[in-house]
Amino acid sequence: MNSIAEEAIVKAWEFDPQNLSMTAWAWATLGLMHALLFAAITHAAIKKIHAFKPQELNNLVWAFATLGIVDRPLLAAISAAAIAKVREFNPQDLAVTALAFARLEVHDAKLMEAISSEEVGEQCLGICQAGDLGCAFAACHISPSTVLAVGL
Repeated sequence: MNSIAEEAIVKAWEFDPQNLSMTAWAWATLGLMHALLFAAITHAAIKKIHAFKPQELNNLVWAFATLGIVDRPLLAAISAAAIAKVREFNPQDLAVTALAFARLEVHDAKLMEAISSEEVGEQCLGICQAGDLGCAFAACHISPSTVLAVGL
């Protein structure tokens, strides 16, 4: 796996958002942490964050959360991009993104507010994801009234 990581480190700058997010997702799914690879993914992703689609943002933040990697500059970039595109997220992406931030104990009130916005809540939340989001909101200290306002 080290030879694969070494090659990916060299080519990370060439990766598009899908390649970056799926590389991180694959390593996290296998439970493999490679600090230099994730650093290369971070640097490349921050430069291209505006081009990430919601699922790519979701996969990237899920991978970092799964491995317990708290990279504040990357998380700030993911948050800003997610807030800008929140209406494009499907319910699962909303839930996973919120849970990833909660798992990393990164309390991003602006992101949670965007996810819990009335428009997004009415449009997107399902029963399964609602339970996940409730957990994420609690972990991020979002008030119960905010959670209830979106029908959780």
